[in-house]
Amino acid sequence: MTSIERTKELVTLTFTKPISLDEYIARVIYLKKSILFKIISKRFMKRFMSSTTKLVYQQSLIDKEKWDILIILDACRYDVFKESVFKFFNGDLLPVVSNGSITLDWFISTWCNSKHKSRVYYISANPFIRKEDPNISKCVHKVVDTWKMFWNKEKMTVSTKSILNFSKIMLRLYSKDLEAGRLKLVIHLLQPHAPYIYWPHVFDELWRLGAPYNITTVYSLHRKNKHVLDILRTSYIASLNYSLKYIAEFIHEVYRLYPKKITIVITSDHGELFGEYGLLFHPNIELPELRIVPWFVVHATR
Repeated sequence: MTSIERTKELVTLTFTKPISLDEYIARVIYLKKSILFKIISKRFMKRFMSSTTKLVYQQSLIDKEKWDILIILDACRYDVFKESVFKFFNGDLLPVVSNGSITLDWFISTWCNSKHKSRVYYISANPFIRKEDPNISKCVHKVVDTWKMFWNKEKMTVSTKSILNFSKIMLRLYSKDLEAGRLKLVIHLLQPHAPYIYWPHVFDELWRLGAPYNITTVYSLHRKNKHVLDILRTSYIASLNYSLKYIAEFIHEVYRLYPKKITIVITSDHGELFGEYGLLFHPNIELPELRIVPWFVVHATR
């Protein structure tokens, strides 16, 4: 029996077994612990930052450095990105500190305070960033809800390929504004955010149940089956590489359309956890694995 088959067997047992009182109490305790953990992690992150002088904040680079197109990889860890990015691009990579560990906090803190807010055209594949939310729309010039146009119900996500194909149309429509510096284009992709597009189908069922059940259940499976975290991490890396492949094709098209140099940066809103501290995905807590993200200035594609 393969590791995926063993995992599927455990998940099947989880779904067919009725929820007991003990399991219910365990979930309540988990929620209470998560609140306490949030307080502790905030202090830990503060201590970590005070002892690390070389890291810069992403916000300062967004406001001070030159960029024309900013590509956001949702939930992209710095260390995993570093292992993959140079297979696709040449460029300069820095670890930077994000303004949040979840998308909504990051967006409001980053863009509502940005000096570029009046020039930002924001293409959003993330449903948390939507134009009908006044707290979102006031932070940038325009939000385009591409998640509404291209949502895949079966995979419960929006593919990088569909968003970048749409972005090519926007490049042609706003080419003069982009070249003149009157507009800055932000493309917020969902990959490598869960549900990882290359994880086994069995994990889709866990994801549909919603947090915190998906987090606690997957991790309880890990305690029974050591392969679960390996499967998650491998699927995450595959999802990231999938995105980087289509980003490289997109950047080829940008360079073809714009003979004049266009500066493209790839970054992230927050990171992801793979079992560190007994946690998965990205709960709203302060941890280096969630707050330290890549800032990659593209020089050329490979």
